[in-house]
Amino acid sequence: MRHFLIIISTIFILASCQTKNNSQTDKFQVLLPDTAKTHRPNKTFEYLTDLGKQMNLPKLDTGVSGTKIRLWITTIMTPHLLVTLNITDTSVTAQKFDYYLSEDGLAHYKPSQRGFGGDSLQSLVEKLNDIDFTKMISQSEIADLKDNVADGINYNLEIATSKYYKLLTYHCPEHFAKTEPNNKKFLDLIFILDRHLHFYSPICAL
Repeated sequence: MRHFLIIISTIFILASCQTKNNSQTDKFQVLLPDTAKTHRPNKTFEYLTDLGKQMNLPKLDTGVSGTKIRLWITTIMTPHLLVTLNITDTSVTAQKFDYYLSEDGLAHYKPSQRGFGGDSLQSLVEKLNDIDFTKMISQSEIADLKDNVADGINYNLEIATSKYYKLLTYHCPEHFAKTEPNNKKFLDLIFILDRHLHFYSPICAL
């Protein structure tokens, strides 16, 4: 009887551990840029969350059905550009918005008249499926990288699935792409998106 109880107890413990491991694996992840280098809070995440709310966009950081991608492109010129991509099992859709913030912090936006063109969206999805966004890092996380480029173009890329939300931020990655692999990887991604979504990302002056 004693041996039987020991066996039952062991099985119960192993089952509990397995359930715990599964719940940890299935837990939704919010992957933001590491602030260990900058020692600043993730103000970009807070800014995009507020901007998305003002523009009546669905929340991304709590998980979505399928995959949603938002690329925010900002320069010193206005309006700025937001490109969105929504991927489900049955459809792929994209939108563009011109937007700017007034001095009181209110977002003003409208559907962009910039056309799409480029290759098919389904072809883009196939390329994106080969990218592990969770392994990519933001420019601010790159050790020993000093961004001394004035003005230029800022990219904030949000990726959301049912398992994770990822935020990537870069400023003029083409300035560093020749010598730094993370900047090159991100710039290659921008070119892939541009080729299919046809937003024509301007290049920072080299």
